[in-house]
Amino acid sequence: PPAQSHHEIYTAFLLLAWFGLAATYTVIVDAGAEDCYFEHVDVGVSVVGTFQVVGGDTLDINSATFTGPSGKVIYSSEREMQGRFSFETEESGEYKFCFQNTGGEKMVSFQFQLVSHAEIATTEHIVTLGQSLVQLSELFVKENKEPKRLIKNTC
Repeated sequence: PPAQSHHEIYTAFLLLAWFGLAATYTVIVDAGAEDCYFEHVDVGVSVVGTFQVVGGDTLDINSATFTGPSGKVIYSSEREMQGRFSFETEESGEYKFCFQNTGGEKMVSFQFQLVSHAEIATTEHIVTLGQSLVQLSELFVKENKEPKRLIKNTC
């Protein structure tokens, strides 16, 4: 049915727009160092992110961990070139994302996006958006089929 294909197209569009807004950071993690980054996050927020070692003597990092406010490890990776994580927060507070590097200096690129459930579009929102886009498209086609008039500039 056409409604499903429109729904899928608009969902994909919204997801691409959402992921396009994620901030990306590139940092240098010194040899023998642990670099940590902190973010206050409320309960019930979805956290989605990635990291990748993009430079250094070897293209892996000893460990990458995401820890909750109570100290519970939510995500952990060891000796990886890259990683992906996704979870929903169970408590409000300061979340910590750390890279530990016992080897030579590394360049690491990472991003994460915080999405509260209030920001997630419902099917009703997507259908309404789709209907508006179809109406706008029809108006555009109608306007382009009408003869164009040249207006003489009198200045």
